Amino acid sequence: MFESCVAQARSFQTDFNERLLGKLMSNLSYISYKTGNHGEFTRLIEEALTFFQNYESLYVGALVTKAYGLLAFKDYSGCEEVLKQGKDLSKGNEGFTIEFEAIGHLMSLKDKDSINYLENIAIPYCTSQGGEHIPTALGICDTLESYYRKRGAINKANAIAAISRDIYKDMIMGPRE
Repeated sequence: MFESCVAQARSFQTDFNERLLGKLMSNLSYISYKTGNHGEFTRLIEEALTFFQNYESLYVGALVTKAYGLLAFKDYSGCEEVLKQGKDLSKGNEGFTIEFEAIGHLMSLKDKDSINYLENIAIPYCTSQGGEHIPTALGICDTLESYYRKRGAINKANAIAAISRDIYKDMIMGPRE
């Protein structure tokens, strides 16, 4: 059924349909990444990128999704390639630059500078942006909390868990004044 819908949507060759199909593919790739389906993730995100070739912001956003997916599937060399491409394309865009930097720092958590970047720049930025950046902030929090718990740094893990709880509270009750 999905393939039929995509084929029908492709038959209406318009800019709107290209963006819509790209977004659909990008969202489906994210679901595949979250469910652990590496092959489907790769296929869908590559298809999304082809639809976004004429839309730089959407293309770079899909690269962020691709980088997170490759990181999750432990394809570090592929992730590094995407980070390089993404950083080149995102020069001058603070949001995308921070996201690509955060992904790079997630690959090197043992480095104190990486942890500082994630805690002091990435999480606050993503939280302040709201919307689609909230899952990024929560993902970083989960990774850091797990990292600290594995190393026995319970106080640091609890502090990160408190940040996650605050983010969830803001999602449910609205931002605090």
